[in-house]
Amino acid sequence: MTANPGTIALHVLYPRDETSTFNLEYYLSTHMALAEKAWKEHGLLTYNVIEAPDPKSPYSIATFLTWEARGESGMDGVMAGFASELGKALAEDVPNFSNRTPAVVVGPVKASNSV
Repeated sequence: MTANPGTIALHVLYPRDETSTFNLEYYLSTHMALAEKAWKEHGLLTYNVIEAPDPKSPYSIATFLTWEARGESGMDGVMAGFASELGKALAEDVPNFSNRTPAVVVGPVKASNSV
């Protein structure tokens, strides 16, 4: 296991319950294309989208994004990305594919390992 002070992880988890809806096709073709366009200049490096196969999972979709750490706190790029006009448009786009507000966890990567 190694420390990786050069990256920021952003995880977005979309809740699943009896009445939640999620349009995966729209999310992949439109929303994530907008995310890449909005955030690449602010340090977005990679993203992965997974669909939880277990219908009892509390989340239907999880998106894991990796950002280049920028600024003293490392979070400057992420914050600038969210504050940008396209970043604001991303937040406003959520109702187009989900009727739930996602849980978001973001912070510096403290350790990573390839096995």
